[in-house]
This record gives sequence, C-alpha cells and structure tokens, in this order.
Amino acid sequence: MAALLVLSALFLSSIFLEGVDASSPQSEQLIQDYHFSSSNNYAYWGIYRGSYPTTNSAGNPVSPAFNIILDNSKQLADIYSTESGPSNEAWGYDEWAYVYQQVHVPSVNIVNATLSLYVYGHMGEYMDVDLQYGIASKASRSYWIQHSSVGLGYGQYRTYTLNVTGTLQQYEGKNITIMAGIYMPSSSILQSGYTYIYWIKLDIQYNGESNGGSGGSSGSGWSSGGSSWWGGGSWWGGGGSWYGGGGSWTGGGAVANETYLEMVAHNIEELVGIVAGVVVSILWVKVAVNLFSDDPEKKQKGREEILLASVGTLIIAVAVLGAMWMIAGWIAGAVG
Repeated sequence: MAALLVLSALFLSSIFLEGVDASSPQSEQLIQDYHFSSSNNYAYWGIYRGSYPTTNSAGNPVSPAFNIILDNSKQLADIYSTESGPSNEAWGYDEWAYVYQQVHVPSVNIVNATLSLYVYGHMGEYMDVDLQYGIASKASRSYWIQHSSVGLGYGQYRTYTLNVTGTLQQYEGKNITIMAGIYMPSSSILQSGYTYIYWIKLDIQYNGESNGGSGGSSGSGWSSGGSSWWGGGSWWGGGGSWYGGGGSWTGGGAVANETYLEMVAHNIEELVGIVAGVVVSILWVKVAVNLFSDDPEKKQKGREEILLASVGTLIIAVAVLGAMWMIAGWIAGAVG
C-alpha cells in the first residue's frame, strides 16, 4: 500500500515537472570563450585570412593585408592593417580576415536562435570594408550557410544581431562553423586601421530536454542526462518511455523537430497527464486516510476501497493512453 502511495506521488510530481519544463523555454549560449578571455584563446578560436600573394607600390612581395590577434588580456579579437601607402592606391585583390569556431547544434526543439556580436570599427576612414558574420559549413567564405554583411562604421561601437532560428533548426545534431570578421573588395583603398571584436554569442531557446552534445569545439555537454524521473531514461518523461522522449506517441524523439501542431498536441498530452495524476492521487489519498485512521470501521472501509482505487487507477491509465493515441492519430492525419 505504501509503495502504491509513493508511486502515485512520483507520478504526479513527474508530470508536473514535465509540464513546467514544456511551458518555460530554456536558454543556452553555445560559443565557448565568446569574449576572448581564455588563457589560450586559440584552443577555441581559429583564424582565417585572405592569402593572395601580391606586391606593394614598390613591387616588393607582402603578406595578406589583415592580421589578427586574439588578446585575452584586453578580451577581444583585434583585426588590423598596417598599410600606410598612398590613400588613392587600390590594393588590387579581395582581402578578408575572420575568427571562427566550430559549434555542435544540440538535438533539441529550438524555438529561437540569434547570433550577435559587439565590435568597434576604426578601419581606414576611406576604406570600403564590410563586417561579415554568420554560419558556414566550414571555415571558408565559399561555404556560407547564412550570413550578414554590413558597413563597419568608422570610430563607432556597434552591436549586430542575426536571427538564425531556421538555420539551426535544419542543423540540429550537426556541426556548424561560426565566422565573424571583415571583408575588403579588390577595388577598395587600403589604409591602416583596426577593428575590435569584443564578443560573439550564439544564443538559443528551446523546449524540452537536451539529449547531450557540446557547445563549441569541445565541452562537457548539456543539461539533463538520464538520472531523474523526468530526465532521460525514465518510465514517464525520458528516452524510450511510453510517454515523452524517444518513441513517444507524437514521435520526433523527445521534443526535437516538433512542428507547431505537434508542440500544441504535446502540451495537450501533458495537461491530460496532469489531470489524470491529480485524480489518481485523490483516489489513493482517500484510501490512505481511512487505512491510517484509529477508527476500526474506517480501517475496514479503507481495505475495501483498495480494490476500487486500483481499478480506478487502471481505468484512468487506459483512458490517458487512449487520449494520447487519439491525439497521435490526429497529428498523423494533419501533417501526413
């Protein structure tokens, strides 16, 4: 009897927690060392520069126009040019310089994602230079997936933001590369100057629980794991259960890759579960009150009600399963 009461309480608390989790999107920042404060920034960030061989006005070979320093003491990425030739001299080649980091997109139901950075531009007042930032399949200008190109601004602090929700939803469970830096077309005048990138963030909001994965090129993983009643591996809300993640009635493995319709149905299922849990708890609380009473008649009545409460619990469980089956059928018909 005590075991049944404990199970009922756990049943109610688990679906309550599941409901809270679904109604309150969680947030996560995926980029490691996003403000360049690590003792070894290069453990997290790579550098990608234009490498066309060319010569200066005197005909001497020179290196690419832009240099990059990741400075953990100043906590910034410094992209700079030291060219001091005539102001009316064009460089003659496209030039660029980016910092980049590979990031693993977790398999969760991403509902919003933004890529943002904070910069200060002091790159040649008469140079035609753009700030470029976005997502690529690998560190190369030829592999942009989604990016933005904006005027850098001379002597100005600016924050730039790009909504990347759709892109990250397509790349759930995969690796992407975050790139940010400057680009100069071949027609631009080359002057000395610098650009400071103070931070680069990739923020996501998601419903449900993560099934693992790391934020950045290395890392120890995400939230959740599989040890709780409502985490991965539980009989109610976790992976492989009859309700919730991996093999749930709505499919999709946990709540990843849900459409809006599936998300609504998922919330309806949770509401049904909560109501059922409350009813089951009320049934058994009434039985427990009688069983633990000092009145012999109430004790006897409690023993008689055990069978009725058990049958009631079974009926409610079957009804909940039936309701979820109907909702799953409705989704299949609507999105099929």
